[in-house]
Formats: sequence, structure tokens, C-alpha cells
Amino acid sequence: MLEALRSFLSGKTLLIFVTIMAIPFVFLGSSAVGTIFTTYGKVNGLEVTQADLNAANNTVNQRLVDVYGDAFTLDLIPEDNLLEMVKEEIISQKTLLSETIDLGISVSEAEAKKGIMQSPSFRTGAQFDQIAFETAVRTQGYTPNSYISMVQEGLAKNYLIDMITASFFTLDSEIQNMAKLIEQERDVSFIKIDFNDLKSTIQADLTEAQSYYEANEIKFYSDEARSMNYIYLTNDSYKDGVEVPKNYEEEAYADYLARLEMRSEKRASHIMVDLINYDSKSEALNIITKAQDALNSGLNFIEVVQEYSEDLISKDLDGDIGFSSGDVFPEEFESALIKMSEGDVSDIIFSEATNSYHILKLTEINKETPNSFDDMKDELLQELIEAESIALMDEDRDIIDNAILDNLSIQEIASSLGIEIKSTENLTINNFDFELSDPQIAQTLFSIPNGFDSAEVIEIDEGMIILSLNSVQASNLIPFEQVTEEAIDYVINDKALELVLTLQNSLISEESPDLSASYLSTDNFIGVKRFSSLLPADVLQQAFLSPINEQFQITASNGDSYLMTIDSVKSPDDEFLSAMIEEYKEFDKNQVSNKMATLVFAELRNSAKVNLQNL
Repeated sequence: MLEALRSFLSGKTLLIFVTIMAIPFVFLGSSAVGTIFTTYGKVNGLEVTQADLNAANNTVNQRLVDVYGDAFTLDLIPEDNLLEMVKEEIISQKTLLSETIDLGISVSEAEAKKGIMQSPSFRTGAQFDQIAFETAVRTQGYTPNSYISMVQEGLAKNYLIDMITASFFTLDSEIQNMAKLIEQERDVSFIKIDFNDLKSTIQADLTEAQSYYEANEIKFYSDEARSMNYIYLTNDSYKDGVEVPKNYEEEAYADYLARLEMRSEKRASHIMVDLINYDSKSEALNIITKAQDALNSGLNFIEVVQEYSEDLISKDLDGDIGFSSGDVFPEEFESALIKMSEGDVSDIIFSEATNSYHILKLTEINKETPNSFDDMKDELLQELIEAESIALMDEDRDIIDNAILDNLSIQEIASSLGIEIKSTENLTINNFDFELSDPQIAQTLFSIPNGFDSAEVIEIDEGMIILSLNSVQASNLIPFEQVTEEAIDYVINDKALELVLTLQNSLISEESPDLSASYLSTDNFIGVKRFSSLLPADVLQQAFLSPINEQFQITASNGDSYLMTIDSVKSPDDEFLSAMIEEYKEFDKNQVSNKMATLVFAELRNSAKVNLQNL
């Protein structure tokens, strides 16, 4: 029952913070918001980075999946709506973070690492799995260090929420009463009028239908229909116009080889001494120097790691910190590794990014084997054609935008581009039978005022479409002969509703009503729970509001009518409540936390200084 209640509430509860120990494995594809920029502005003076954008994308996606199920994808959300959701997530997280900074709430790197190592997402069996950790965080666009920093910030924000909600509590007796109410069961008996079965017994003739049609003409008007002129441009439209430079394949292959060289990965291990563990920088330097002396005396690197390294995560892996292709490790690491050969050990390095001393060992160099020129030349040529066709289409897009600003017609635009105009038959908003299924096209066409000849441009996945209004067929009264069946169905529906009212009154007033009709049925359910699927939700809600032995009538949203009596009410016994009380305490704590977090964030959000850019 408690799980059903959680599911029921999940779509209505506003969550403004997330536990980030377990990464939602969401691959950011075409529907992810944002292009990579250096900065996305600031919130309360805190810079918004690409990592913040990635985290907000993932959090929004995961929240929607939790509500709508695993079949949900970001493609189902209009881009503008998704962008607003991501912006609000960024603002909420940065606002909370700035409040933790103002209040001096912080989490040490060691505490964050401990949490990471204990997270089930990064464990194989009972052991922390470094490879799983690195794969997960790098898949999401983080380095291990940046993810650890994110965990520090996330834990600090959770501590802030915990501090706020700690002063709000519910008495055990109140929680027990809540559990007793939620776990209550009811025995019910009822007479049901099945609306669809009742309708199937009713007839209507043409005279009745004609009378209904004449009295309700507004229900029988056609939809407005419109046709449009349009130009449809895709990347493929421009591929024949791409000019391939002389010797392009050879030069592109040389670039390909150079890129492979730059992408070669280097695997490293390290010994780390963290300044946070010492009173002064000189004390830390003294320890890392001892580690260097131990290496110089002949101890192998792994032995020195185990004796001196303070990186809890990599220490369990003999110092291994994984691979980098030149942009994963801190800048000081990358600068040292580029000068080293496989097996070399570095001098002592101080990293500003991690505020710690390190000694590196280059343990492996992984170079990708290049494909031959013959295998690559067609692919390289297609890359050029694809890129250049997009560039040519972008040039035409600029021409089109300027033409629209100058109020040129679609005919003038087509003439300037040397492109043919196409036209559609009449289309309606509810029957938009067009070669492209993008809903923006119908929305744009039916938003153009009648008589306007201006062109509109719409970007779609395959390219763009330029359209203008061609003709409008106004809504008009449809002849009776074309809507006879519809009119008959309206008459039958009205007769059915009248008969339902008559039946309801007779069922209530008669001591022994006639229940022989096929659309009438009687039944009784024993031990019905509050979130049962045995009855419609609106019927259940009324059943749990009604007193015992009192008869009530309700019409469900599907049209079926119920005359119901609550025969008995069963509350859970003390033994059952005792077994459930801890789970209900946790449930109550989460609900209070969410409500308080919502109130607190609303206050903080109203005073936030937001300056987002490039979104």
C-alpha cells in the first residue's frame, strides 16, 4: 500500500534537490539542451559550467522518467519547455549551493570520496570498482575530480535541507494514525449501471436526429481548412553543389592521422599527498619528498603508493587513475605526462586544481591503429560533403531570414534561390495530412492571419521549410446527410443520460428494484484498499469518504453509475502497524522534507540573482 501511495504522489511532489551518488545513465543526444560554451552565465555570483548543464539535463530527464516511465525520452518534450525546465534546475541547484556557502556548510573531499566508494553504483560485489566509477563519470562528461567536487556540493545542499527540516517533526501517534488511515480496508456492495451497455439498447430515428441537428447546429460545423505554399530544403538538396578541392582526400587523411596521434591515451598511477590533511604546505611537501626518496632507494611504485598515498579511491587500485587523451587529468598532470615515456616516474608535482602534491608514473600508452587510406577516403569525402552542404544551406538560411525581414513573398524568395514552390490541398488542424509530421508546421500555418502573404521559416530535423498561407476555407455548417450518424449518436447519448437519471432515482426509492436489465449488475468487494484497481479512482475516493451503512450514488468519469453502500470498515491491527511504522516514519520524513524544501527554495529563488547566457 505504501508503495502505491508513493507512486500516486510521485508526479505531484516538487523535488528541488537530488542525491547524486548514483549517476542516472542518460546519454545526451539530439534532445539535450545546449551547445558547448565556455560559460553559461552566473547565478548568485556562481559560474554556470558545462558540467552544471549536463547535470541539469540528466536530473530533468531522470525526474521525467520517474514520473512517466522508462519509455519516456526527452524528444517528447518541446524544446522550449525542456530549456525552461533545465534553466530552473540550474537556478535551483546554484541557489542552494550559494546558500550553503553563505552559511559555511561544506563537505570534505575525504567525506565525498567515502560516499562514492560506498555507493552501490560503483561497487562490484562488496568492493569499490574503479573502472566502473571512471566509466560512469566520464560517460557523463565529468572527470573523477570534477565529479568528486560535484558530490561535495550535492552533499552540502542535502545537509542544508536536512538542517531546515530537522526542526519539523511528526509525533509517533500522528504517524500511526496516518498509517491506520492509509492501510484501512472497506467492504462495499453496489449496483452498477453500465453506460455503454445501456446506450446499446437505445434507438433513435431520422426525425429525432433531424430535430437535434436543427436545434444544435453549432455542433455540426466543419473545421477551418487551409492550404499552403511551401519550400522544403534539406542537407541533401545541397550535396550536388559541393566542390571538392584538389588532393582533398590525401590532405584529409593526413589530418586524420594527426588527430589519432593527439587522441592517443596515456594511463597513469599516482601518489598523492593532500594539503587538507596538514597544517602547512611545507609539512605536505616533506611527506611527498619522503615518498620520492623511497622510490629513489629502490622501492617499487606500488609499495610507495600503499605507504604514502592519501587518495583513498586510487590507493585500492595501486595508484591507478585511468586513461587520459590529454584533457582528462589536471593541467599539471598532462604537462608532465606529455614529456614522459612508458614506465617513467615524474618529479614532485603540485596541482592547483586539487591543492595537493603528486608523483606520477606513466604505466601505459594506448595508440589507436589507423585505417588505411583506401579504407578511409570515401568516409572522409562524405564528411566534407556533409559539412559543406550544411554550410551552403546555412548561407541560404541567411538569405531567407533577410528576405522575411524585408517582407518578401515566398514567390520572391523561391525566385532568388532558384527553387520550385510546392502547394498542398486543404488541410485541417485535426487532419493535417502532410509529407512531414512536425507539429510546428500545422501550428504555424493556422496561426497566420487570413489575408497575410508573409512567409514563415521553420527549422526541422532534416533541414527547414518555408511556408505561406495560400487559401482559407472557412468553417461551415455540414449538411445533415453527411452527419446523420453523428446526430443519431448525440440523440442516443442524451436519451441514455435521461434514462440513467430515472434509473438512479428508482434504485434509491424502490425497496426491491427490477435488476433484470443487461446493463444493471450487482456486486460486493471485500477488503478494498484505498488505491485498489478494482474500482474507478473517483468511486474509490468517495467510498473512503462515506460513513458505514450509508448509501451514496456517484457517476464515474467513464459514465458508469454506482449506487454503493459501505458495509464495514477494517482498520489494521497493532501488530501490522508496528511492522509498518518505521517505513511510514521514513515516508513522513520524505514528505515533510520535500514540502519544506519547496517552501525554502521558493523564498531563495525569489531573491536569486540570475544572469544565464548562451541557453
